[in-house]
Amino acid sequence: MRFGMAWTGPREGRRALRMAAIVGALAVLGAGGCGKADGGGASAGGLTEEAAVARAQAALGPFKKSLKGALMKGLGEGPGPAIEACRDEAPKLAAAASVGGVVVGRSSEKLRNPANAPRAWVAPLLGELAKAPRAPGLHRAVALEGGGWGYVEPIYVDGMCLGCHGGSVGEEVGAKLASLYPEDRARGYAEGDFRGVFWVEVAEGAAR
Repeated sequence: MRFGMAWTGPREGRRALRMAAIVGALAVLGAGGCGKADGGGASAGGLTEEAAVARAQAALGPFKKSLKGALMKGLGEGPGPAIEACRDEAPKLAAAASVGGVVVGRSSEKLRNPANAPRAWVAPLLGELAKAPRAPGLHRAVALEGGGWGYVEPIYVDGMCLGCHGGSVGEEVGAKLASLYPEDRARGYAEGDFRGVFWVEVAEGAAR
């Protein structure tokens, strides 16, 4: 009776086993070499999430400090100048911070200035952070479709902001806001309420 495979003898059998082992090892190595490496949160161009967050925070730090200084200066001169500082100075300061592959801005679910409408990637994060418990260092980072990273961190209402954003505002403030922002929705807040976010877009080649 014949079988499909003939016995080749002890020496040939050992050689065949060695070849099978070598082929198996090469297959394992090949599978590992072709697998997608863990990039440690890297996006398509190699910018890691950690690096993007650091770059975003480095850009936001001076911007927030300058913005608060401008608002406090305006408040010291009266409610009208404070509103104008928020309208005129904030965009200039954001533009000054938007350098080296970084773009900085602010947004909210309850807009006062329509120019601050959320970008597509920011919108869902507004709702998420509005529900998140307040905590030091709270932020979110997302990989953007076109490359690079988006970063947001929450803005909470400070007591000094209630004159323009609180549940009731003075007659002068109300008239000023009505003239500048007829569709204003940014009122009715209490101190500590979630107001919106600072956002940053960090390009793949953003300077460190």
